[in-house]
Amino acid sequence: MKTLAALILLAILPTIVVAQWSNDANQNTAIAIAAGEQVIPKVATHSDGTTYISWFSQEAGNYNVRLQKLDIFGNKLWDEAGLLVSNHTSMTWLTDWDMTVDLYGCPIVVFQDVRSGNNNIYAYRISPEGDFLWGNDGIALSNNSDFEAAPVVTTTQEGNAVFAWTRENTISMQKVNIYGEKQWGENGIQFQGPTDFAWPRIIPVNQDEILMTFFKQTGQFPAITKNVFVQRFNADGQGVWGDGIAITNNAGIPFYVQASMIPDGNNGAFVTWHRDNGSVFDAYVQHVKEDGNLSFPANGLALSLNTGSHQLDPELVFDADTEDLYAFWREHNANQSLRGISGQRISSAGTRLWGNNGKIIVAMQSGEKADLRVTITDNEPIIVFSDSPQGSPSVLIRTIRLDNNGDAVWMGGQRSISLASSNKADLEITNFVNGQIIVVWEDERNDGGDIYAQNLKPNGTLGPLQASLTVEPQLLQFLEPNHFIDANFVVKNNFPTTLAIDSMTEFGNINNLNLYLWHAFTDSLISFPVEFNHGDSLIFTVGWDILVAPGREYLYDTIFIWSGENEHHVIIELDPSNFPSGIEENHSSNDLIAWPNPFSEQINISFTNPYHEPATLQIFDKMGKMVNFFHIPPPGSENVRIVWDGRNASGNKSAPGVYFLRVASGTYQKVLRVLYMPE
Repeated sequence: MKTLAALILLAILPTIVVAQWSNDANQNTAIAIAAGEQVIPKVATHSDGTTYISWFSQEAGNYNVRLQKLDIFGNKLWDEAGLLVSNHTSMTWLTDWDMTVDLYGCPIVVFQDVRSGNNNIYAYRISPEGDFLWGNDGIALSNNSDFEAAPVVTTTQEGNAVFAWTRENTISMQKVNIYGEKQWGENGIQFQGPTDFAWPRIIPVNQDEILMTFFKQTGQFPAITKNVFVQRFNADGQGVWGDGIAITNNAGIPFYVQASMIPDGNNGAFVTWHRDNGSVFDAYVQHVKEDGNLSFPANGLALSLNTGSHQLDPELVFDADTEDLYAFWREHNANQSLRGISGQRISSAGTRLWGNNGKIIVAMQSGEKADLRVTITDNEPIIVFSDSPQGSPSVLIRTIRLDNNGDAVWMGGQRSISLASSNKADLEITNFVNGQIIVVWEDERNDGGDIYAQNLKPNGTLGPLQASLTVEPQLLQFLEPNHFIDANFVVKNNFPTTLAIDSMTEFGNINNLNLYLWHAFTDSLISFPVEFNHGDSLIFTVGWDILVAPGREYLYDTIFIWSGENEHHVIIELDPSNFPSGIEENHSSNDLIAWPNPFSEQINISFTNPYHEPATLQIFDKMGKMVNFFHIPPPGSENVRIVWDGRNASGNKSAPGVYFLRVASGTYQKVLRVLYMPE
C-alpha cells in the first residue's frame, strides 16, 4: 500500500529548557524580589511568545528602571535581577510610564527622570540580546524646564516608534525610527490650542499614522472641566482633523478620570470614559471611523441606562470577526457600599445587545473590585481583575471567561490567578499570544513591593504551556466509491520552539474488522522521532484498503500521533453507502456507538432501544459527576440518535477531557468512553 509524502524541514534547534510558569495561584512566578520597592510594572509580548516585563526598582534611594525577558514557558532569559536600563536620578515620586515591543522583537521603554536637573522624557530601545540600540543613555525626547508626565508609546506598521506625553498645558509628540533618529525635529511637535491639552493615548493606523485621544481642559485643579477629543496625525505629524474631533462636550468628567482607546480593525477607534451626571457616575463609548465620522450618538453611547448605580472605569475589547464591541466596568450601588462588575455587548450599529442595563458579571458585594482588564480569544472575552473581599487584608486576582451571551464559560465561573495573602496593585495584562496571556502586578507579600507574574491559558488554567503540534484537517472524510482511496493531512509546528513527532499508529484495525488504515510512513531518509522547527510541516498521505466481507464495518477510525507527552488525533470517517459490494453499517441491538471520537464541536451518539419503556442517556465526567442527560421515550426497536455539543445541563461548555456515555433501559445498560477536545 502506497503512502508517504512530502517533508518540509529546516535546521534543527535545541529544545527549550524546563518551564518556569507556576501552576499554583498561591505561589505565582516571581519576576523581581529585592530589598527596595519594585513598582509600576509594564508588560508586552512579541508575536513569537517572548515577553518583556519592566519596572521601577528602588536601589540606594533611587528608582532605577529594570527589564526582564522571558520565553514562552516563563524562563527568565536575563540576569535574575533583570537588565539595568537606567540608574539616572529619578524623582522621589513616580508618574505613569509605558513600554511596547516593536516589529523586530525589541522592547521600547519611555519614562521621565531628572538626570539633567529638569523633569524630561527619555526612551530606550533594547535588542532581544540586551544591547542598547539607542545608546547606553537612550534618547532624550525633551529638554526643558516644564513639568512633563506620563509618556506613552506605540509602534507603527513601518516600524517607527511614536511617543506622546503631557507638557504643562500642551501635548508633546515625537517619532523615532529604529536607528534612533528623530523624525519630527529635535524638539518634536507641540500639539496645543486655546485650552489645556492633556493625557494623550495613541494607537497606530494605516502604515505610519496614529490616532490620539486626549482631553481639552479648562479651570483649575481640582475644579477642572474636561472634554474628550480625538485627532489623527499623518506620517509627518500633522493633524488631519483640525484641532480634533469632539468625542464628548458633555463635561462632568472627574479630574482623575482618563479616557481609553482601542483600534476598530479598520483604521478607526473606540473611545470610552465615565462621567458624573449629577447623581451617579455613568459610562460611555464612542466610535470614530477612519474618515473622522462618529458612529454612535453625540456625546457617546451609554453602556448602561441603570440610573440607580455607578458605572466606573470602563474597559473595551473588540471582536474583529463579529465586529461586536465588549465593554466592562466596575458597578457600584448608589452609596458605593456594594461593588461588582457589569458588562455590555454592542453591535456595529450601536445596539446594546445585553439589554439596556447590561449584564451582571460579578454581583455587587462588599469589598473592592478594581484594576479591571479585558482581552479576547476565540470570540470570547476574558476579564482579569483584583478582588478585595470585605474584612480581608489581601487583594486576590481573579479571572472570568464569557461567551457572547455574557455567561461564564469555565465551570464554576471565576478562576483565581493569585491567592497569595498580600496587597497588590498596578495590574497589567497582555493580549493572547500563542495560547496564553501574561498578567503582571506589584505585590507586597514579602515587603513593600515586588513584581510577580502569571500566565493564564484559554481553559482557565495556570502553568507552563504544553507544546503541541497542529494537525490539519483533524477530520478526513472518504466519500469516493473506490476500494483504494487516499487523502492528505498535515502535521505542523506552530509552536515557537522545536517539537518532534515521536511515533504514530502503524495502521488501524478496529476489533478485527475488515477495514484497515495504513498510515503515512516515511522513506529511508526519515525516521521517528522527526523534529520540527517553528513553521515546519510534514504532509502525510492516508490510504484506506477496504476488504469486502460479510458483517459490519465501522464508520470511522483515528490516527494517533504522539509528541512528547502530547497525543494528537486525525479522525478518519467514511460513508459506507458510497462503497460497492454491500459494505454497510449493521449494528446489533443495544449497540452504543459515538463518532467522531475524539470530538471538538459535537458527537453523534447512536443506539437501539428494544424495550417498551423509557431509556436515559447520561453523560459523566471522569470524576463520576453527571454533566448532562437525555430522556428517550420507548420507541420499540427504533434506532435512537442524539447529538451532544459538549455542553452541560446548564448550557455551558464542558471542560476538555474524558467523558462516559451511559445508556440505561430496564435492566440493560452500556457505557462508552469518549474524548472531548474543543478547539
